[in-house]
Amino acid sequence: MKQNRVWLLIIAAILLLSVAAVILIQLMQQNGDIVEIYQDGDLIYTLPLDEDQSVRIEAEQGGYNVVTILQGQVWVSESSCPDQVCVHHGPTCETADPIVCLPNKLVVRVVHAEEGPLDRVTG
Repeated sequence: MKQNRVWLLIIAAILLLSVAAVILIQLMQQNGDIVEIYQDGDLIYTLPLDEDQSVRIEAEQGGYNVVTILQGQVWVSESSCPDQVCVHHGPTCETADPIVCLPNKLVVRVVHAEEGPLDRVTG
């Protein structure tokens, strides 16, 4: 009987933490207006999210990614990586939702224009 209460408390605590995490993530997600594209840790492009365009980014080892901005959304529309996780991520305009391509060392982040360089260093 006492063991059942312990397990019930553990399960309740896990559920409570899960709900809190979901709420926190929802509060952190905001629509941004600038797209920052990093390759191997270096910022290589800063693009407005309200300007439709596509950029092809060549990777050192011969790979590539095509980053597309259309109607206020950004996504990796094409990639040479084998797993295609970056392509399957889909479009985003939210600041807490980076797109990452590990094989090509690419990170696509949506940020607010009013953030300074120090605000963008984290991540």
